[in-house]
Amino acid sequence: MKKTMKTLAMAGAMTMAMGMTALAGQWMENGTGWWYDYGNGTWPASSWQWIDGNNDGIAECYYFDQYGYMVANTTTPDGYTVDANGAWVIDGAVQMRGVSGTAVGGNDSESVDNVDMSTPKANLLEMTPDVQDDIEIYDEDFTYGGEDWKGSLRFRAFWADGHESFADYYLGGEYNKLVLKAAPTSNSWWNKTSANIHFYIYDAETGEVLASKDRIDYDTRKFTLEADVTGVNYIRIRCWGEGANEGGGSVVIKDAYLY
Repeated sequence: MKKTMKTLAMAGAMTMAMGMTALAGQWMENGTGWWYDYGNGTWPASSWQWIDGNNDGIAECYYFDQYGYMVANTTTPDGYTVDANGAWVIDGAVQMRGVSGTAVGGNDSESVDNVDMSTPKANLLEMTPDVQDDIEIYDEDFTYGGEDWKGSLRFRAFWADGHESFADYYLGGEYNKLVLKAAPTSNSWWNKTSANIHFYIYDAETGEVLASKDRIDYDTRKFTLEADVTGVNYIRIRCWGEGANEGGGSVVIKDAYLY
């Protein structure tokens, strides 16, 4: 995102992202590209986000890759087009949406119901999984970005034998969105050069992927996943690894809030 974007009308959304709320934060740039800082030590990755960059009440929709960088002037992995500024477009028209939930201009005229993100309805980590395999509370001292991650929920993966860990939670269709923060535990990773981990959230009844993070390795930055869980009864959080040699690692999650 260029500094000149402040002069552009902010917009955006597509059908798949209609339930998302425009985010507050700021654009950041480094030698690799542009990314969006939520202001709490996390950033979006492997997801679409509505962003009102100049606080004029209008947002565009941007796609961020697995490393958290905005993509531009290309086709996204799910088949949508983004322009040179990274905004989602149809036939060259930027898709705009008011942060109150109403589509503005572009080719999208649907109204959108916002999710109230001011107060979580529940903390997933305080729920008891209906079914689980090889998850545990991470009791080791673990500080990341100045935050204490001790007591987070740990998912382990081993890539030589196809081992995975998972947990199924009953939501009962009562929530609209799950937002969780996750990070690899670098001090519990071995054979670091040969493998990586995949971390997915599914609708446990249909098998639909609701959110995902691929190719996590021992030095992956902490990341945030957002999943639309509207009408979903059960979700499965699944973690597994792949690699040529024996090895393993783990991912921990915290602040897994339901809205």
